[in-house]
Amino acid sequence: MVTIKAWYEVGQRDPEIIDPAHIASFLDKVEAEAREADFPVAANVEMHTGGQPLVLQFGVRPEVELGFASIITDRGSFIGTNGTDAANEVMYDYTGSEFPVEARDEIALAEVRRAVIEFATNNGNRCEGVLWRELT
Repeated sequence: MVTIKAWYEVGQRDPEIIDPAHIASFLDKVEAEAREADFPVAANVEMHTGGQPLVLQFGVRPEVELGFASIITDRGSFIGTNGTDAANEVMYDYTGSEFPVEARDEIALAEVRRAVIEFATNNGNRCEGVLWRELT
C-alpha cells in the first residue's frame, strides 16, 4: 500500500496523510492557502511504499501562475527548471520559514500540478512533461 505524507502548515507536528487519488484536492488546498496568505507556499510530500521514502517538495505562487517542484529519489535529486539562467531568488513559506528558490527553477503552475500528481499516482516517478535539472 502506498502512503503519502505531507507537511506544509506552521507548527505541524504530524504529517497529513493523503490517498494518492486525492492529491489534486491537497494541491487545491495549498494553492488556496497561498492565495489567502498572499505569499508563495511550499509543501513537502513523502511517498512511502515500504522502502526508502521518496520526497517531492513543491511550491505554488498562484498570483503569477508559477511554482516549483523538486524530487529526491535513490536515482538522484532533481528540480524542475524553466531553462533560463535567471539568478534571483524567490522566497516561499515552508512551515513558517522562508525557503529560497532560484527564479530559473520556477515553472508554470500547471507543470507543478502535473509533477505532484504524477509523483503521487505513478510510484514517485518524475513527470516527463517537466524539464528537470539534476542537483549536485
